[in-house]
Amino acid sequence: MLVHAGTIGLLQALLTPLVAVIALGIAFAQWWTARSKLKLDLFERRWRIYEAARTGLLEVRMCGRVSDATRDALVANASAANWLLDEDLTDYLRCSLWSTLMLYAGPRVGEDESQEEQEYWRRSKARWAETELQIIDAKFSRFLKLDESVFGRLTERLRRRKWWLRSA
Repeated sequence: MLVHAGTIGLLQALLTPLVAVIALGIAFAQWWTARSKLKLDLFERRWRIYEAARTGLLEVRMCGRVSDATRDALVANASAANWLLDEDLTDYLRCSLWSTLMLYAGPRVGEDESQEEQEYWRRSKARWAETELQIIDAKFSRFLKLDESVFGRLTERLRRRKWWLRSA
């Protein structure tokens, strides 16, 4: 079967843009994968800081003090907070939360106090920890969100609009 020379020329001319479009699709997929991996890496590092602070607060709420392992995790995550979080949250963590948690990591004070005084301080620490848990949840919320994909957002918009059900 003979193919006309003009047909071959046309196919050759269309092949170059087709290869370019395929290469563009591959480049976009690689860019999207790298962007998603960066977001996931940042999320994991920020999650470690959040989890260390939350664990410290939960220990204060339950036991009235912070364990040595949690104290070590707080110290290890303190320097990372400078680079992964904004200045407002870093200042809050260092000046308010972590400094207070470090005080609670020390030896128990007031063992010679009466039972009522010890109970008062335990409840006071528990109330403080409960309040701080709500504060860190609010402050960390914008740093611990993983955006959905562009295609997911587009699909959701189309689903909300129900454009295919509209009559002309």
